[in-house]
Amino acid sequence: MPAQNAKTRSKSADELSASFGYRPVDSEEKQPLVNDVFHKVAGRYDVMNDLMSGGMHRIWKDAMISRLAPPKRPGSGWHGLDVAGGTGDIAFGILEAANRNVHATVLDINASMLEVGKKRAVSRKLDGLVDFVEADAQKLPFGDNAFD
Repeated sequence: MPAQNAKTRSKSADELSASFGYRPVDSEEKQPLVNDVFHKVAGRYDVMNDLMSGGMHRIWKDAMISRLAPPKRPGSGWHGLDVAGGTGDIAFGILEAANRNVHATVLDINASMLEVGKKRAVSRKLDGLVDFVEADAQKLPFGDNAFD
């Protein structure tokens, strides 16, 4: 077998530690590719979820919110964190389930998804009850016990 020049040698699939769709990529390439997809679909993300799940994602989210059982009484001081919360639909569901008597923070790595969420919070008159934070879920910018 002829020796390969180190400059021209391509990486094998075993040397690539991540995949993007059906193709292997270097692990450091993956996050920018994922970010780009979510920037492009942010305005249509929730509709795409409806289509791809046949509406099932709404049932799953409603079940999760019901199980979470945020307090409905005023003054509870309850504060929920929605990690990878995107456009905020789960946070909005929590706020509505609690009769708007709690606070929520939506954290997502993608600014475009958060911008859609901020606009929706304003249109639903929830903007005073929810914060939007752009950050990596692997490096949460909050102290211990900041959320319920």
